[in-house]
Amino acid sequence: SAGSFKLADERQTVAGLGATYDTTSKSVFGVEAEWRGASGFAVGAEYFSYKNDMVIPSAIPMAQQKVNAIMVNGKYYFRAADWFYPFVGAGVGQARATYSGGLTGDATGLAYQGLAGMEFRFKPVGFSVQYKYFSSKTGEDNREVKVGGSGFLAGVSITFCAYPLRRREALAMRQ
Repeated sequence: SAGSFKLADERQTVAGLGATYDTTSKSVFGVEAEWRGASGFAVGAEYFSYKNDMVIPSAIPMAQQKVNAIMVNGKYYFRAADWFYPFVGAGVGQARATYSGGLTGDATGLAYQGLAGMEFRFKPVGFSVQYKYFSSKTGEDNREVKVGGSGFLAGVSITFCAYPLRRREALAMRQ
């Protein structure tokens, strides 16, 4: 999936220096694999990444922050029609912020997220749109940087193997 993402905090202290971020993220994308059950519950793993430019006028003119996150997600898909599935979800994992340009280094921290969206399924391909709220603080207690934000993502899903339903179960789901 890809889309738009915006950092929540424009002004922060990074490595003891005052920094101003371009809150509009670039190269926003994610890849997810999940197992979906017949009841609508799903569990999976996700890789999510984005970049932001930053200016630290007192010492370093330009730098960039890249965030990579590995998340474990749980979702619930509501079956509104054979082809339409709204969903909600949450995830927890770890984020790593890596700095380049005039400022180098990296820091990790606990990350969590909330998701809400919809998927349009046309077997074996689907199209999804989701809102993501992502939160994480990287670094040590006194030198934390807030790398979270929110945004909208769109993506394509591919079903490799669907759970087999007996004819009676399939009919019961349609009612």
